[in-house]
Amino acid sequence: MPRPPPLPPRPPLLPGTVFAAAEAELRNHIDEAIAEKRSVSVLLEPGAHIKLSRLLECDSNIKVIIFSSDERATLDGQGKSGLFRLRGGCSLTLRRLALVNGRAYNGGVVWAEGAGDVEIVDSTITDCEATQFGGGVYVASAEVNSAVSIVDTTITGVYARVDGGVVFANFGRDIFMTRSTVLSCSAGGIGGVVAAYNSGAVSLTRSNVTDCSAGWRGGAIFTKGSDLLATDSSFSGCRADLGGAVYVQSGTARLARSNIFNCIANVSGGGLFSEDGQTILSDGTLISGCTAPDGEGRSLFLLAGEVAYALPASPGRWLPNARCEVYRGACAHPPGSPQQAACLKHRDDCATSHEPPYEWYCQNATFVQPCNWKSDPHLLGQSLYQLPLLPVEQDFPFACSAGILGSADPEYQSSSTCAGPCPPRRRCPTEATSQTLPCTAGHYCPAGTSVPLPCPAGSYSNRIDLAAASECREAEPGHFATTGSTAATPCSPGTFAGTKGQSECERCAPGTSSDEGSDSCDECEPGTYAKNHGQGECIPCPHPLSTEHGSVTCSICKEGYYLRDSNYSESGIFLAPSEHCKPCPPHAECPHNTTLETLRVPHGYWRASSLSAVLSECRNFGGDGETRCTGSKSGEGSSASGRRIQEDTAYCGPDFKGPECQLCVADKQYLADGDACEACVDIRTAAGRIAALGLGICVACGFVAWAYSMQGWRQKPYIGPPLRLADRTVHNFFEAGLVPKMKILLGFYQICFVLKPTYSARLPDKYTSWTDELAEAVSIDWSGFFLPAQCLPYWSRLVAVAVSPTSLIALLLLFGVGRRLYRGRARDGGVLPVGDTHRAFTLGVGEASIVRNEASVCGESSVLSVLSVSDVLHCPEVDKIVLSQTLVLSWNAKVALGLLDLTPACLVLVFCFVPSVSASIFKSWSCQAYTVSPPSEALEQIEYMRQDASVECGSDEHRSITNLAIFFIVVWPLGSLVLYSSLLAGCAKPLRATTQTALTRATGFLHREYTLTFYWWEALELARKLVLTGAVLLIPEERAFVRLVVATLICSCYVALVGATQPFKRVEDDALAVASSLVLLLFFLGANWTTIYLGIEERYPNAEAAAALFGFNNLNAVVDSMIVLVAIVFPIAIAGSIFAVRNVAKVPTIRLVSSNQEPELTLALGLTWHLFNSHIWSTGQDAAAVIKNELQHLLPGIKIFLDVDDLDNIGALEEYISRSQTILFFLSKGYFGSHNCLREVRASLDQKKPLVLVQEGNLEKGGTLAALRAECPGHLREAIFDKGWSLTTWHRIEAFQLVSLKVITEALLLCSPAYEDETALPLYVPGEAQREHLGFLQPVVLWVSPSNSGAVYLVNELKSKFAADTLTVVVEDEAPTQESRKPTHMLLYLNANTWSGERGVRLAEQVKQARADKLTIVMAHENDPTRNGCAFDCMFQTTPQELIAGLDGHPGLYKALATSFFPGAFREVSLVLLAKKLGATPVSENVNDARSGVIRYAIRGRVSNRASTRRSRFSTSEQVDVGPEESARQVV
Repeated sequence: MPRPPPLPPRPPLLPGTVFAAAEAELRNHIDEAIAEKRSVSVLLEPGAHIKLSRLLECDSNIKVIIFSSDERATLDGQGKSGLFRLRGGCSLTLRRLALVNGRAYNGGVVWAEGAGDVEIVDSTITDCEATQFGGGVYVASAEVNSAVSIVDTTITGVYARVDGGVVFANFGRDIFMTRSTVLSCSAGGIGGVVAAYNSGAVSLTRSNVTDCSAGWRGGAIFTKGSDLLATDSSFSGCRADLGGAVYVQSGTARLARSNIFNCIANVSGGGLFSEDGQTILSDGTLISGCTAPDGEGRSLFLLAGEVAYALPASPGRWLPNARCEVYRGACAHPPGSPQQAACLKHRDDCATSHEPPYEWYCQNATFVQPCNWKSDPHLLGQSLYQLPLLPVEQDFPFACSAGILGSADPEYQSSSTCAGPCPPRRRCPTEATSQTLPCTAGHYCPAGTSVPLPCPAGSYSNRIDLAAASECREAEPGHFATTGSTAATPCSPGTFAGTKGQSECERCAPGTSSDEGSDSCDECEPGTYAKNHGQGECIPCPHPLSTEHGSVTCSICKEGYYLRDSNYSESGIFLAPSEHCKPCPPHAECPHNTTLETLRVPHGYWRASSLSAVLSECRNFGGDGETRCTGSKSGEGSSASGRRIQEDTAYCGPDFKGPECQLCVADKQYLADGDACEACVDIRTAAGRIAALGLGICVACGFVAWAYSMQGWRQKPYIGPPLRLADRTVHNFFEAGLVPKMKILLGFYQICFVLKPTYSARLPDKYTSWTDELAEAVSIDWSGFFLPAQCLPYWSRLVAVAVSPTSLIALLLLFGVGRRLYRGRARDGGVLPVGDTHRAFTLGVGEASIVRNEASVCGESSVLSVLSVSDVLHCPEVDKIVLSQTLVLSWNAKVALGLLDLTPACLVLVFCFVPSVSASIFKSWSCQAYTVSPPSEALEQIEYMRQDASVECGSDEHRSITNLAIFFIVVWPLGSLVLYSSLLAGCAKPLRATTQTALTRATGFLHREYTLTFYWWEALELARKLVLTGAVLLIPEERAFVRLVVATLICSCYVALVGATQPFKRVEDDALAVASSLVLLLFFLGANWTTIYLGIEERYPNAEAAAALFGFNNLNAVVDSMIVLVAIVFPIAIAGSIFAVRNVAKVPTIRLVSSNQEPELTLALGLTWHLFNSHIWSTGQDAAAVIKNELQHLLPGIKIFLDVDDLDNIGALEEYISRSQTILFFLSKGYFGSHNCLREVRASLDQKKPLVLVQEGNLEKGGTLAALRAECPGHLREAIFDKGWSLTTWHRIEAFQLVSLKVITEALLLCSPAYEDETALPLYVPGEAQREHLGFLQPVVLWVSPSNSGAVYLVNELKSKFAADTLTVVVEDEAPTQESRKPTHMLLYLNANTWSGERGVRLAEQVKQARADKLTIVMAHENDPTRNGCAFDCMFQTTPQELIAGLDGHPGLYKALATSFFPGAFREVSLVLLAKKLGATPVSENVNDARSGVIRYAIRGRVSNRASTRRSRFSTSEQVDVGPEESARQVV
């Protein structure tokens, strides 16, 4: 806890004053003073809280003063002890103290018996108690002239169980309480504050006693044999059985300028109880609000004794009084004598003299006297009321009555008339009024007014000084005044006052009205009515009725509304106006008094019946709808009657008819550009054009395909470049994975652009006009290109739409089959000659040549065999020719191959056509509904086909169209879905086995971009598009909104499903699918909103319900908000896609350089493992396990056979080999000496398995390649070492192992079905050493000794790899000493010649000097024999021993690791590792920091044949090339 702040310094003490901060100190000071019989003054520490364990006693005739500063000290009896006990004449003064919790038998604070003065000044007394008497102070047997003084003190909660709640005095002396406050003190018996028995005077001056009580007598003060004087004090809320505030048992009590308020006596004397003695009330003392619930004397109870009141009383009060004087006998001197004259003259002087009559002219006092002047001579001459011995029940003195003016002058306090009646123009509203109040506005006050009298009706006044009613003012015409008005009130609307002085206004007659304050009534204006008397205004006709001038009712519809039934009665129309007058339909015109039949249709609109209130806006159809739809003529209504337009040219221009006037009146004409009719082309001419176009397209496509298949043309001067560009474009298109992205975007487009025609989504034209044009542009309605839609029946167009793509697909398939059959006949009855290799020209699918090797699963044997359809479909290598075999194809196999040849192209066509064709088929049920029934009746509509307005939906003609559409549904939507599902089901087994067959290759368009788990996703996607683009049209038009709800639910589920399953192989495709689906969902939600918005607007055309519901003022705002939302969501989704792609790109797996994707792992049918790891246990087990483990991490999903994990039967090695696709020979010491290893080798060669050779790099475990070749049996060497199989070396350094793993991976991938046509597959691993972008952030000066053989050539390689001006190479015999050229590193190149000859000796000296100079030596160990490389062991034989052992505290030279340099692809890794040792760190490409002067350069890429000729972009220096004899200084 924090320490309390330091105490302030003690004030200086006066002489004779001591200081005390604790009980012991205080007690010691008092005891010492008693012992020394001297007075003592004790200053208590300010703020101290001294808890007393027992009473502080003083029994010596001394004076004890205890005080504190303004920060009062506290004396605390702790509820266990009183505070002080005084005896023996001891006097006590307590000043500025807090006295609390005193508990004693008598005197909770001070118990004084035979003591001197007790003074409590400027202190507080709280919660003190006495068991018997004096809860605060007990005084008994006081010394002569001693007193108890309580000055400027607050006393709260002090209690005595018997008498004297605060002070008890018994045979004591005077008690003085001055400027003090007593709160909530009490006594169980007598005197809630003071109980004085036979003591001196009890004086209260300017003190207040509140809420004190006594159990018996004197709730505040009790006196017996003592005199009470209360001056300028108050008693309030006190309580006792007798004498709620004061009880006088005997003695004298005088209360001057004091008040007793709201005190209670349970029995008698609510304010004061007088048992005996004399009580004088004077100088305005007042007893009010007191009660005696169970007895008498609410204010006073006089049992005996004498009670008088000496005037003046409180202002506004009175008492019957008389002058207090001495009644004397009559002058008894002879009449006329001087004595008699003197007696009569001085009679008044004698009446006010209480002395014995020494003057001879004063007669003796009579027996009966008017007042007790003998006991109190001061009463003589005062106006005095002597109270009779009767209880006083009202406030005392008595209050002057209301209406009577009271006074503070005793002259006017002698009777109930007081100062007389209240003067005129003033009022005395309450009792005891001594100050008059002004009269009230609107009233007048004659003399003696207590309640003002109101001005009579018809008059008013706002003055407050009226004395008579005649002074009130009359109301003006148009106004009235009620009794007591302060202003004239204007007549309310509908009333009037024609003359002055009106107390009320008269009501206007029916048909008239008046404004406020009118003196007459006016007739109602047109459009309003007043049916009743006294209407304040003419009421507007009930919406939407109107009326003529001055009417009393309404019976016609106002402008903007029409009357539904003109035959209805006027009263009926008035009683239900909204049922008869309807809002003018949207876009219609309703002049005054319009009916349903006569409402006007404006230009550009059309309605289906004269009884319909629904107007349809004529669609533009590419032109101007107002030209076709002319509407009603001015002043005219419909030209027809009934539920339908009898002449279907109504509201149409002269050349148009039908719904929305979209049909031409003349036969064989069609609507051109939306506003004109033109003659149709002859159908035969159109058919010829279509046929010519189709033929031309087929010929063009065939020529392009033929040209593309001509490999030799790619070298020709003109046709070659486009073909090569096409090759690169197709290759890049597939490698970049654009196929799934195009499919996703095309599917998005196919769904998005049917929102309006399929879902009847109503959007503003500015948003849909361009989409409608685009949708029409890509429509496959071939007939529409040459023959407009209205020139051909819809069933004909439906046939053309459905049959034309089917015919195209069928022609392609027939072409493929015919091509196969023709080639079969040309090859001698179906026998394929050796070496016949044909390539397909469609989408990369190889021509299905049918020859396989002996181990093929296609059914080939050593004899001539015939392949069936099943063989063709499931053959994994159907596109290969093996020179040693021939096979025969059956005719059905040829047909199957022909179908497979063009299946990819057909699937692409189905994908492109099926949504739009299906949508066209389902549009047979798409009808536009027009209302023909009146608004008040059940809805009746007539529907026309959207695609052919001449066909009424539900008619026989329409039913024939829908029957035809049902057939095409089976062909297209259901047929395509069945086709997709069947093909994918046939591919299920080989796909799960990662085996490619002819069928899987031909159907790759359906499953290539999906993961194996979700290979069937394309069928689900097709079902989604079919439902969203067409199937929803089966929902009736009147429930078109349900279509939107269904589509929204489907899109919501699809977004969640794509996000949860992630079916695509590429993460960016998953992200794009989610983004496009989410945007599509937002489009459907927007269509929902706009449909609801427009529906509300049409139902409540003049209301703002739609705006209130959506918060938008118009439909454009709704659409704009949706566009903004899409604009926000789509970039976020794209950003998420990019972020996901970047994260996936960082995963360390082997990837294709061409596509940055992980390669596809496939197996030929019937195989189990991608790779068989053949090795010898003794020297190759550890490396083989590492190879398998690393490949499984770098190639997720790869299956590798390793004996320790997969071998179940040692006798089945040959079977394991046959079930493996590629065989890895791990060549280590003793491999060819192992019997089982040789079994694996022979089985691999016999089964013609592709091989990959891995040499153990550790010479102790492997040896040289020549040694391994020598170890191999002679008859196997050529098949293993001379066939060009991939060969790599396995090193123990991770960066080099990654190079070997990529070689192994490339070899096994090139042998897999997915990549068998490739000759090379460049691979990389994110984060590998070769791909790190390194640069030298700090300047590096590399010293190369000319004596170090081969070092200069190595540094040239380093410079060709890294270009940085912060890397400086110095080639000198001695290390430079100049500061700018001082080396930071020394390069030591270790090979077989490093330490030989004089150059080796010189180099050793230079190394010693570099170590002495503490120069960092970076070592590079050459392992390439062509570069004089050697094993590192030879370094210990040729290196000077002092360098190996280390001298002068330097560690041995080879304590640090040297960077190994291996030949081939490993050398690039070695250069990167060497650069890192020199201080190269990863940097961004081409980062240039000019401020720091540090320029960073990226790695230039793989080392190539041209690397030696590269030059730095920032330096023109040639590469260093130092010969053996050269020692001159060269700086690079």
